[in-house]
Amino acid sequence: MWPAWILDGGMPLLFTYVLAVALAMFDTLRIALSTKDRELGFWAAVVFASNLSLVATTFSYVTFVSSIGMQFWFLAAAMHAADARCRAVKPKGKPRPGRSPVSRPATPPPPPIVSPSPDPSPA
Repeated sequence: MWPAWILDGGMPLLFTYVLAVALAMFDTLRIALSTKDRELGFWAAVVFASNLSLVATTFSYVTFVSSIGMQFWFLAAAMHAADARCRAVKPKGKPRPGRSPVSRPATPPPPPIVSPSPDPSPA
């Protein structure tokens, strides 16, 4: 893989691709070690181990030219998205001080149904 990167784009492509792969691996490791969601942490560790094996294959195989390279990027992106989703979910509980919970305005009640009354005047 390394000679292919150098032949395709020279040292700039080699540097850029190594940086991208390293950032993806560090982000997955960060998720595995620091997330508060235990299940996400477990799967991030599994993805990190799987992706580490794919990085190791770059020394003997053109990993990122095959579908295995797509698996690397898909799993890294899935971990990043799952982490972003877990961080965006706010814990349920008491609202923070100074903020009132958002509620919908009450809809007005329907008008009362009035039955017709007989005419009181004599005929």
